[in-house]
Amino acid sequence: MMLRLMVLVYLMTLILPSPLLSCGRVRRPKS
Repeated sequence: MMLRLMVLVYLMTLILPSPLLSCGRVRRPKS
């Protein structure tokens, strides 16, 4: 149970910030 929850949170933190950082980095240089 604990391992599953930790893995889920770990994947979420890896997947969520990636697109946000990418969009922010791509939008900044363009403007």
